[in-house]
Amino acid sequence: MMQHHSSMMQMMKDDPNMMKGMMGDMMDMCKDDTTMMAGMCKKMMENPKMMEMMHKMEGKKMDMNNMEGMDHTKHH
Repeated sequence: MMQHHSSMMQMMKDDPNMMKGMMGDMMDMCKDDTTMMAGMCKKMMENPKMMEMMHKMEGKKMDMNNMEGMDHTKHH
């Protein structure tokens, strides 16, 4: 599992769009399954590299507040 994980990370680094798409899919899935979301968040919290990546992405496009269903993009 772990070596699959690292190759996935490598692919994400190489392909930011795939990363965005995956995050989008994950967010959609998580809306339906909050326990999965909690588990995922926990995993991310325990994985500094992942958190770092999330923060970088958040800077670009992803606004975690969107998960509350609010659209912050209109304010700009």
